[in-house]
Amino acid sequence: MLACLDSERNPVCAATVLVAVGLLADHDPDGRLRRHLDHGHPLLRWAAATALVRLLAARPTAALGLPSAERIAAELAAFGAGPAPAPATAHHAGDLHSYTVRSLMCLMGAAEDPDGVLLEIVRALPRVEETGVVPRPLAVRAGAAGGPV
Repeated sequence: MLACLDSERNPVCAATVLVAVGLLADHDPDGRLRRHLDHGHPLLRWAAATALVRLLAARPTAALGLPSAERIAAELAAFGAGPAPAPATAHHAGDLHSYTVRSLMCLMGAAEDPDGVLLEIVRALPRVEETGVVPRPLAVRAGAAGGPV
């Protein structure tokens, strides 16, 4: 699957591959996920960050060599603060902002500054259309941090 990334010109297809690798892999083969964090297309940066979150959540011990949780959170937050690109991958039924918040929530345990990640979640919330994405404890903590909920 990863061999296809080098020649794939369609950002939606490439993003789908990146997310799939995150769902299936237990490490970052050849650093390809990390390299896509700096891609010129925001959908591919989001997909790489999403895949890296999955790796960190599935195997925290594999975090050596991966970007920091804060670096990944920053990319997700940048994506979450803006409108979703069109066209976009159909992952999570196309609700990429909701999935971005879920991914950020997963990073809170790996981050050196979980409150900083929480603030990034709060910034992304206005773009989330599905209201069930935010559990009550997170909403309470966001309110205590001074952010809108």
